[in-house]
Amino acid sequence: MKILFNKKTLAMCVASAALLILPLTASALDKLIVNDIGGSPVFTVDDAGTASATKLGIGTATPANTLSVVSELTTATRGLAVTHYSDNPAGAAGQFIKSRGTEATPASVVSGDYTGAFVFRNYTSSGFIGTGFFGAYVNGTVTANSAPTDIFFCNSDTNITNCFGENKVNLVLKSTGEVNLRRLSSTYVGGSAYLCISDNGDIFTSETACP
Repeated sequence: MKILFNKKTLAMCVASAALLILPLTASALDKLIVNDIGGSPVFTVDDAGTASATKLGIGTATPANTLSVVSELTTATRGLAVTHYSDNPAGAAGQFIKSRGTEATPASVVSGDYTGAFVFRNYTSSGFIGTGFFGAYVNGTVTANSAPTDIFFCNSDTNITNCFGENKVNLVLKSTGEVNLRRLSSTYVGGSAYLCISDNGDIFTSETACP
């Protein structure tokens, strides 16, 4: 069965707020375009099948981020999974990629730049608050073949907006192989004991929280 259209472009209104355009001729132009009510593209599929959008929501009509995945399921199939099949040692992968500049003209990162982070947020009566983070940041001189990167772990019982600025980083795995711990603690019969490390590297114990 063939469906023929007399016009090269089929357009229809979608939810009275967007315009869907489907070019019908073979060309290098985008094959699917969704414009907002002002006529600006918000979703396109190009001739190679690559899709691009300002925001994409899965399970939600109001995505809060570039990609929002929302679910109310409680089964094991909820969430995000990356699956890889191959007859070699390669496994599934996820990447955080950081550059200064723009996508068209990337520029070198500098010491102090964050490469990426996982953020854990919990909902309270005041809204979602971020109380747990782990990620990577550049900490050293950047050259053509070197970008010293530390891995940090940061958590608290209250909202955190700046892990390092608020002194909430509890563990750092440095690119040099060193491990920086904010404090160590353990429990024994009779109470709690703390194993503390001072700023100059001295290790000592304390029956109260480390200073």
